[in-house]
Formats: sequence, structure tokens, C-alpha cells
Amino acid sequence: MTWAVIEDVSPPAEPYDLVELYDTVHRLLLERTGGAFDGRLVHLAWPTADGLRVVEVWDSREQYDRYGREVVGPLVDEVLAGRPHPPEQGTPFEVRGLVVPAGGVVVPAGVTAR
Repeated sequence: MTWAVIEDVSPPAEPYDLVELYDTVHRLLLERTGGAFDGRLVHLAWPTADGLRVVEVWDSREQYDRYGREVVGPLVDEVLAGRPHPPEQGTPFEVRGLVVPAGGVVVPAGVTAR
């Protein structure tokens, strides 16, 4: 089943620019992976009054977890260079339907993406 999460990222206790952190990590991810990672369908992020909101849509929870362990987690550690990670609060959910015409992604309601 197609799986997604909405993550609200709060500013860290140790002050640094959360949007700058995101932009740096995002740029490095694109440089190192070309934006492709098996199972990722959609990534959106935007600043909010309380920090940053990220929406990820994946073929499965397992692929999302592996991406966090193998790619984004180590990269965030590298960029933060020992500073604490910003606090995150995630709301996971199963996707009923998804259409991304420009990306060639169409997932009918209740169907696994690939």
C-alpha cells in the first residue's frame, strides 16, 4: 500500500537556520542521488510559522525507513556536524489515491504504486 507521512520539524534548541539546513541537505541529496531513490513518489517541503513541514509519499513504509537510515539520516548528521537534530513530529497515513501528471505518477485509490 502506498504510504505517506507529514512531518512537522521544529526549530532546534540550539539556534541555527532550519530552512538553511533543509536547503543544504536537499541540495546535497540531489547532487548525490539525482533525486532518485527506489520507492519515493513525492517529496514536498515548505517553511511554516513553527518551522518546516515535509510531506513524503512512498511505495511502502519500509522504503521510507531505509531511505532515512541509509541516505538522509547520515547526510543530516554530516551537515549538522555534531549539533542536535531538530525535533520532528510525524503523522503517517496510507494513501488512497495519488496523481502527479508531470511526473507520470498515477496511483488509483487503494492500489500499491508500483
